[in-house]
Amino acid sequence: MRTVEFYQRLFGLEYWMASQPAGPLPTSQGPGANEAQWDSHILRGWGDHRFNIDVSRIMVPAQTGKPCPDPLNLGIGRIGIEVRDIEAALPLLEQALANHPWGEARLVGPVEHWDLGSEVPRRKVAALKDPDGMHIDVYELERQFVAQVPA
Repeated sequence: MRTVEFYQRLFGLEYWMASQPAGPLPTSQGPGANEAQWDSHILRGWGDHRFNIDVSRIMVPAQTGKPCPDPLNLGIGRIGIEVRDIEAALPLLEQALANHPWGEARLVGPVEHWDLGSEVPRRKVAALKDPDGMHIDVYELERQFVAQVPA
């Protein structure tokens, strides 16, 4: 539950629902186990429900190891959360992480400037790890606003 609390407190996500079968269920996830059981907690953004995060612990079959260090290697191992102003967000994240230590959760390295080509906006990106070691990109897109604050 520390990871659920991390996403709720740090990013203000709403706890939406749980999915926890009482026992193992037949599965068809491909070769391997014939049964699966999990303890999942689904969080979502307030208001805009197109976004959700599934914080899950797989109970059957038993998990082994830690998340893959290369987030692009296997499954979904990376989340991106956009902020309006990364320079304002980082001190708030640092303070929240210092006030509520959640296991492995920490900021990783300095802000990077990413240019992914002309099809997408450039961005400033800060890397963050959640309590389970999953990678989160906190990023600010390069946008041209007329004004940041209404006059």
